[in-house]
Amino acid sequence: MKAATALCQLSQFTVQRGGGTVLHTVNLAVNAGDRLAVVGPNGGGKTTLLRALQGLPGAVSGTRVGLPPRQVGMLFQRPSIFRFSTLQHVALAAWLNGHAWSTAKARAQQALVQVGLGDLVERPGLHLSGGQQQRLALACTWVREPTVLLLDEPTANLDPKASKDLERLLADMHLPSAAPRLHPPQAFVFSSHQMAQVRRLANRVVYVQGGHILADMPVQDFFDPTQLSAVSPDAALFLNQEIV
Repeated sequence: MKAATALCQLSQFTVQRGGGTVLHTVNLAVNAGDRLAVVGPNGGGKTTLLRALQGLPGAVSGTRVGLPPRQVGMLFQRPSIFRFSTLQHVALAAWLNGHAWSTAKARAQQALVQVGLGDLVERPGLHLSGGQQQRLALACTWVREPTVLLLDEPTANLDPKASKDLERLLADMHLPSAAPRLHPPQAFVFSSHQMAQVRRLANRVVYVQGGHILADMPVQDFFDPTQLSAVSPDAALFLNQEIV
C-alpha cells in the first residue's frame, strides 16, 4: 500500500513561550482525509499544536513542511465579530485572499448559504446568536477554500442545538451536492473536550499532555480501553476522567 503524503507535517517541533516549553519535540502529520481530534487536559498544548500546524509560532527547533500558512484556515474558539453585515464579513475575507470585490461578494453569498446563513446576508454580525457567529466565522474561513481546516474547540461556548448545527456542517462538508459549492478542505483538525463529539466527528485522535503527544490512534482504538492503556496509560486515565 502506498504511504499517504502529508499535507502538513511537524518534525521534532519544539515551541517555547513565557520562559517555558509548550511543545516538546512533537512529530505529527496531517494527511488528506483526516478528521483529526486533538484532546488532552487544559494547558497541555492543544491550541499551540494547532497554531504550529498553521505555521504561526516559530519553532525553537524542528521543522514544519507542507502547505504554506495561507492554505491552512483556522477557526478560533472566540471569533472576532464586527458591526458590519455578515456578507461584508465574508466578502472581506475573500477579498483579502486576493479576489476582486465583485467576485468576493459572490463567493461570500455562496459561503453563507453553505453554513445556513443565506437569509441573513444583511444582518450585522454583532446581532447574530453565538451559534450563528460561529457559523459566520466558519464561512469567513471556508470562503478562502483552505486545504486544511483547523478548529480550536469550535463548540465550547455554544448551546447544544448550536453545537449540533456546527457539527453537522463539519460532517457534511464532503458530501456531494447538486448545488454549486466551495471546495471543502481535504482534512480538518479540531481540539475538543467533548468525547462524544470526538466519537461523532473524528477518524483519528491525538492525545496531548504537558506539551507531548502521548497517543496518535484511529478513533475506534482510542476508545478501546485495552488498546489505549497499552499506548498511553495517561490517556486512559484522562478518558476515565481521572486527569482533568
